[in-house]
Amino acid sequence: MLSGSRRSCAAYLRCVPYDAWEMPVHRHTMEKWARELGLADPVWFIDNGESSTGPKPRLLELLTAVERNTFDIVLVPGPFVFHLDDARAARVCHRLSVLGASVLQLPYDRTGRPGPGGVAAFAAAVPSVPGPRAHYGGTR
Repeated sequence: MLSGSRRSCAAYLRCVPYDAWEMPVHRHTMEKWARELGLADPVWFIDNGESSTGPKPRLLELLTAVERNTFDIVLVPGPFVFHLDDARAARVCHRLSVLGASVLQLPYDRTGRPGPGGVAAFAAAVPSVPGPRAHYGGTR
């Protein structure tokens, strides 16, 4: 469990093709992980049916919310949700970080499945106080 007060938490998913059920297994796993970390229930941002190369309106909403200090943690199953190109995905992670959010990737066990052992180890490494907020890409 993270020390300090419960931290504001968002979660982001992107799925292609469109998933009429909105990825219930992914959502359940990430909600369970948030509870194990002692986080507030995540607010969901889901770009359902959106390609990694096309517009992602919910990701833009998430970036705006982080910039407005609404969330200080963003949960993702992996950076691939931002873009399938590793460099582009890393740029989104960096932007969220510069805006003031910690991007936490769902830990996996040796079989490639989400694992509670990984969660405990990951939670121990997460700082309890977020870094200073910064505006990305210029002055405010």
